[in-house]
Amino acid sequence: MEVSGANNKDSELILRRTGLSVLGVFFLTVFESKALINIFGTISLFLSFIYIWKYDKKIFINNQFLFLFTAAYPIGFLLGFLSDSGVVGAFSFLDRFKFMLLMLSLTAFVKHRKDLHFLLIMFLISATIAVFYGIYEQQPYGLFHGFHKIGRTADMMVVVFLSVLIYLTLFNNLMNTKSFLLKFILLFLNALFAWAIVMSEIRGSWLGLFVGVMMITCILLLYNRKVLVFYSLIIVFIIICVGYLGGIKDHFLRIDNQIESISDTESNYSNNARLHLWKTGWDFSQEHFFFGTGAKQNKPLFIAFFNEQTDEYQNKYQLAIKYPGELHNSYMQIHVETGVIFFLFYIFGIIYSLLVMAKNIKRVPIKDQKYLVVAIVSASAFLVCQFFHSDLYHYGSVVFYLSLFSGCYVLNQNNQAAWFGKGYKYES
Repeated sequence: MEVSGANNKDSELILRRTGLSVLGVFFLTVFESKALINIFGTISLFLSFIYIWKYDKKIFINNQFLFLFTAAYPIGFLLGFLSDSGVVGAFSFLDRFKFMLLMLSLTAFVKHRKDLHFLLIMFLISATIAVFYGIYEQQPYGLFHGFHKIGRTADMMVVVFLSVLIYLTLFNNLMNTKSFLLKFILLFLNALFAWAIVMSEIRGSWLGLFVGVMMITCILLLYNRKVLVFYSLIIVFIIICVGYLGGIKDHFLRIDNQIESISDTESNYSNNARLHLWKTGWDFSQEHFFFGTGAKQNKPLFIAFFNEQTDEYQNKYQLAIKYPGELHNSYMQIHVETGVIFFLFYIFGIIYSLLVMAKNIKRVPIKDQKYLVVAIVSASAFLVCQFFHSDLYHYGSVVFYLSLFSGCYVLNQNNQAAWFGKGYKYES
């Protein structure tokens, strides 16, 4: 019996380490290749199913936050059968929102803090490779995007930048040379990440970055004012570095014009196109309000809807028909494709998790607070970006789920009852 128990434990460890290694490669490629994301994401999910079935059947009981992110997935699938596209819409949903299940793989294979750190390091290396690839390819201002399309890379880079910024601000161990050298390297890398975001010239990402920095400032004012000066010095250093790195100095006027154009709803083509898309998208959604058109099925239905409108309507919102099926707003897109029922389930899980983490920042040990702050700030900034982009259900969402998981995992380690119970206050 002892031999059998030892073999079972060894098998569990091998499977878990294999799954964690696959996730490591997965996050090492998130900035580089959609194909590799699909391959390693599928493998990790398959391995997690096996691991849960054999060794971790109580995963949902011990990690109640999983309900917030995975419960909506089967609900969306079933509701898809009631959409205008029926069976096609239901099975297209499984592919469209597959990254929701990433939380399951992460929870199955991340059992120690060092496992989480390993994945975060892989994620950081991936972002660094993407930036240096863009530099190597001499991608100019306005077209700097690394491997993915510009908007996706910029939104993902916002999560990287804010995560590192929070780590630099709240990681207090500078007592040894190794820790000091690590922060020094991360400081320069983060200046490079900020530069890459500016070089992308994606205003939605800029806005998300600004909101994230303001959120950090507010959180520090509420919970940790003693590091505000240090935080301010980091921000000033990064701004100076970004201003003097190549490709930025010559475009200050253009950057200023782009910032001013964010509120321009008269002459700015991009803004007008989005307003046309959002207005027609909302009108279109009224015909598919509860169950949607079906995932990935809205383009032909939208064209038919638009062509049925009056000439006055078509002339007034003429830019919308140039981008049929792509609303440039993740929330509107999800609502149109899946209907309001799934949309509310999905958004509720995200918002509820953020509120629980915000409530518990001061209820976990000081050394763990940075993980919750990273999750709250970086995820919120990414959500801001998605008012203008469509990556909440695309490949860019993998970094969003990793940031959320980091906070959920650490809070769950401290208090499993925090999610649906009163919890407790940590006593230092």
